[in-house]
Amino acid sequence: MNNSHQHAAGYSNGSHGSSILLIDLENFYLAREQNIGVYAATEFSVDLEALSRFVTEVSSERRVTVRRAYANYNTARQSSEFGRWDFFLQKAPKALMERGIEPVQVFRFPGGGNKNAADMRMAMDASVLVAENHRIEQCILVTGDADFIPLILDLKRRGIEVVVIGVRAHTKTVLLRYCDRFEYFEDLLVAAEVEGDMAGQLEEARAALHAILARKQRLPFAAIKPLISRQLRRPFDPTRFDCENTGDFLRTFSERLGVLISEGLNDWEVRLPGTEAGPTVAALAQAHASAHASAKLDVAALANGAAPAAGVEPPSASASSVPVAAPRSPELTPAVEHSVAVYHKLLRFRRPNLHIIPLHEWETITAAIYDMAVDANGVRRDVDHQKLLDGGSDICERAGYEMAYHKVNGSLFQLFKSGCFVCTTEGPEKGRSDFHWTLTAQLTPEIDSLEALRRRVRVFVIRSLKSRLESVGIHTPIDLSVLSEVLDGHNAPPEKQALLRELLDAASAAPLEPAKGFAAGV
Repeated sequence: MNNSHQHAAGYSNGSHGSSILLIDLENFYLAREQNIGVYAATEFSVDLEALSRFVTEVSSERRVTVRRAYANYNTARQSSEFGRWDFFLQKAPKALMERGIEPVQVFRFPGGGNKNAADMRMAMDASVLVAENHRIEQCILVTGDADFIPLILDLKRRGIEVVVIGVRAHTKTVLLRYCDRFEYFEDLLVAAEVEGDMAGQLEEARAALHAILARKQRLPFAAIKPLISRQLRRPFDPTRFDCENTGDFLRTFSERLGVLISEGLNDWEVRLPGTEAGPTVAALAQAHASAHASAKLDVAALANGAAPAAGVEPPSASASSVPVAAPRSPELTPAVEHSVAVYHKLLRFRRPNLHIIPLHEWETITAAIYDMAVDANGVRRDVDHQKLLDGGSDICERAGYEMAYHKVNGSLFQLFKSGCFVCTTEGPEKGRSDFHWTLTAQLTPEIDSLEALRRRVRVFVIRSLKSRLESVGIHTPIDLSVLSEVLDGHNAPPEKQALLRELLDAASAAPLEPAKGFAAGV
C-alpha cells in the first residue's frame, strides 16, 4: 500500500476507512439450496440476516458504504417434477432491500451465460469503486468462484484487505490461498450458535440500559430506543434480536437485561430491581374510587348531623360526575409462569417460528390475502404463495409498514400451516393442505369469510402455544389477559377479549393436530 493511499484511508490520524460488500448472489443461492434441500423465501431471509450480521462483525469499526448483490433476477429453470418454469430469484430483490442490500440486475450478454455476465459486472464495479474512493480499506466478497482470483490479486495490489465468504462444498479451494481471510458461511452459522453472537450485542444493550436507568430511575418504553442509541453512539435496532419493536425486545429479554417491567400511566415502564414502580392507571383509579367512597360516607354523616372529619372538606356536587376507570379484575392477573415474555419466547423461538405482529398490521395483511384469494363475487381464485407474498408486501409497503416483506411472509406461514389453503394443481398433492407452496391453491371450502380465515389462524396459534407451554412443564390453562396482550395488544377492546375467549375455548376443546412436514412448505 503506498503512502498516499494510507493517508487517504485515514491511517495517519487514526480514523477508520470503509468497507464494501459484493455478493455473487446466484452462486450463493444455488449453493445453499443444494446444501440444505428446501430453500425458498423463509430460508433465504434467514441466511441474509445471518450474512448481514457477519458483515458487521468482519468490517469491525469500518463503515460499510456499499452493499450489492449481483444476479439476473429474471433467470428461470425448468422444474423436473412439474415441468414448469421456476423464476427462483424473483423474490430475492425484496428480501435484499429489506436488509439494505442493493440488488443489481445483470442481463445476459448475447451468446453468453448469466453467470459470466454477473461475474464480470461484479469485478468491474469492485475495481471502479476502489479507484474512485481511496478510503476503502476492505472488500468483502461472497462467492465460491475461482474466476474472482484476478480481481482479488488486483485489490490486494492496491492495498485492499480481501475477505471471502463461501458456501461449503461449492467453493474452489484454490480461492482460499489468495484472499486475506476466508470463512465458510456454514462455519459462521455454527460459530454464531456456539458463541451466541447475539449475547455480545445483548450485553452491550444491557450495560447501556442499566447506565440510563441508574440516572433516570424508570422510563417509558417509548424513550428507550433513542436513549440506548445515544448511549451506544450508534442506532439501536431491536429487529437484530428478532423483535418487532423496542417493547417486544424489553419483554422478551427482560430477565437477561436484568430489568423489571410494569404498567405506567400512559405507557409500560422499565426499571431496575429495587426501584419503586410508578403509579398505574388502575392504582390511581382505585385510590380515586376509595376517596370518592370516603367522601360519600362523609356526606351521609353530614346529612345525619355529624361533624366532618378534621381536615376534610365536604365534596362538591360535581364530584360524583368525575369518570373513574375500573380497576383491573383480579381474574385477569396472570400467574408468574404465564407472562407476555414467556408467550412471546415460546411462539417465536420454538419450531416452527410463529411471529406475532401488531394487530392492525395483521388484520391489514389477512384482509389483503383474502381479497387476493376471493373475487368480488365470492368466487375463489387460484393463487400461490409467491403471488400472495408479493401482493401483500406491496400493500404493506404502501401503507408504510416497516419490514413489510418479513411480516407478510410470517403471516402467510401461519395461514398455510393452519390449513387455510388446499392445492389445486393436478397431481398427487391436489386437494391436500400439506402441499409444496410453489403450487397453485385455493382457500378451503370451510373458509367462507375473512373472519373464518382469521379464526382458523388464531386457533392454530393458540393450539401451538398450549402445546409449547406443556412441553416446558406448564400445564395450567392459558391466561386470557396475557394472550390478549400478545395477540391483540395492550388494552384490547372488550369485544376482542370476548372473541379471544371463544377461540381459546375452541382451541382447548379440539385435539391438537400433528405438525405437518416442513419439506412440504416454502
